[in-house]
Amino acid sequence: MVTHAHELAEQLPLHYELRDGVLKIAYDVTKYQPPQHEPLAFAARGLWLHRRTNLAVVLGVAVAAAVLTGALAVGDSVRHSLHQMAVARLGKIELALAPHERLFRAQLAADVGRELKVTAAPVLMLPGTAASGDGAQRANRAGLRRGRTVLETGRH
Repeated sequence: MVTHAHELAEQLPLHYELRDGVLKIAYDVTKYQPPQHEPLAFAARGLWLHRRTNLAVVLGVAVAAAVLTGALAVGDSVRHSLHQMAVARLGKIELALAPHERLFRAQLAADVGRELKVTAAPVLMLPGTAASGDGAQRANRAGLRRGRTVLETGRH
């Protein structure tokens, strides 16, 4: 395989020309035939020639795959834990009807319960903020639910 210009020059025929008393020597590049390579041998030689770079790429891909796998596993674990906490907080609640800006009449809970043959309870949930008497502690996003004596804060 040709790797340097002087090796290429040795393979090319010389072309001589005498013009205006000056001898010009040139290589006839039209006669050059590049060596034919076996594709697998060519690829193997390239891999061996650049082995350090290839090793760095393989190690980088392995580390990236390990990091992504770990992140997905942790994310799935956190998602499962949050789901379990939400289910535990809901208790026996299976269905909730939560309007954003409108209110329902309390009789709707009895009507829905009778229609679906389930136990239903009306609950009024209002957004709010809870603060201690001295103002040292504060809970934003505290929800006050009427119908049960529950003060639920957004903190745990």
